[in-house]
Amino acid sequence: MKTDRTVVITGAAGGMGAVFVRRFLDNGDLVIATDAAADSLAALADSMNSARLRIRAADITDEADTKALAELARQATGRVDVLVNVAGYFPVQPFLEMSAADWRKIIDINLTGTALMCQAMLPLLTGRGWGRIINIGSASIYAGVPGQAHYVAAKAGLIGLSAAWRGSSAAKACASTSWRPASPSPPPPRRRFRSRFRTPPSRVGA
Repeated sequence: MKTDRTVVITGAAGGMGAVFVRRFLDNGDLVIATDAAADSLAALADSMNSARLRIRAADITDEADTKALAELARQATGRVDVLVNVAGYFPVQPFLEMSAADWRKIIDINLTGTALMCQAMLPLLTGRGWGRIINIGSASIYAGVPGQAHYVAAKAGLIGLSAAWRGSSAAKACASTSWRPASPSPPPPRRRFRSRFRTPPSRVGA
């Protein structure tokens, strides 16, 4: 079924993001795909080969960049029907070795960036009284993942953000939901790196 929506997807150059891009394009939607990795984003555009795809490299933790993405959508169709917040970063690092800067970086990418994207897109999402925000959470908030305390904390905050949104007045014009897939499989080098930091449950260092 062709839907002809305007969809904004963050983290679009990654594996999960690219799946969302392909699915919405196949539905006949116009997709605005963004990612911090400009080269990977260009490769995505080449692989999709679609006139309905717009790409823009951006840092979602930068408010100016999120507003520029909203302006791109406004110029393209004047609206946003769906916002999919896929962008995320999940390094492995023992808790006692995390600096304040390490902690803030992960919180900014996985939580603050999503909040900024929602703020930037909301005027375009609520204009027609029908909008959807999909925030990608993580099953790790229930199971716990050794070496990812900052990531798990950020994803737990994301679930709270979605819940708070559902109770707001704007939720009448734009629904928000969080989807918690199992942890995505990282590329082989990262998988090998992560295995070095496996910590038994109930031990300090998560």
